[in-house]
Amino acid sequence: MIFWSAICSFALLPARVAWPQTNTRLGRAGSPRAEADASGAEVDVAVIGGGPAGYVMAALMGREGHAVAIVDPYPDRPWPNNYGAWRSEWQSLSESLQLPELMTQCISKEWDVTDCYFGGSHGMPDEQRTRLGTPYVQVNRAALKAVLDRLISSSRVAKYAASLEVGRIPVVIFRRASAAAWTTFSG
Repeated sequence: MIFWSAICSFALLPARVAWPQTNTRLGRAGSPRAEADASGAEVDVAVIGGGPAGYVMAALMGREGHAVAIVDPYPDRPWPNNYGAWRSEWQSLSESLQLPELMTQCISKEWDVTDCYFGGSHGMPDEQRTRLGTPYVQVNRAALKAVLDRLISSSRVAKYAASLEVGRIPVVIFRRASAAAWTTFSG
């Protein structure tokens, strides 16, 4: 599942973070933008990247009482990618995150069967398909972001429009569903 695999692909910087002073940089397409003034702000964890995976991790840690910063160059932009998942996996994610809204508000389309076309590769005819009897959902990315925005706004999570230059990430944290504690891995 694309969404779930992305959940493990972001970076976290645990410990207190001292932010640089505000400055102006050129954004995409050469347009100037001011970076967030977070000087003096301290957080327990900085989540680098404001996509779905970053939002989910920030929301979960915020829900547990941690002060969290989401650092993203453009935190208010819509997410550009399309996301999809097997319905059973999306439902499992909804249940494990305790977010029933993922099922009630964040599905834009559902298919009862999934047709996969592999034609044109490995000598297969273009029209050849493989039909899977597994329901598949298209995630409504705007609704997903709105649900996660509501969740983070009710906790100690702040969004910062900033870019970071990082040479090496010191520690990455993962929480296993079956574990009661965070697991750290040196980077």
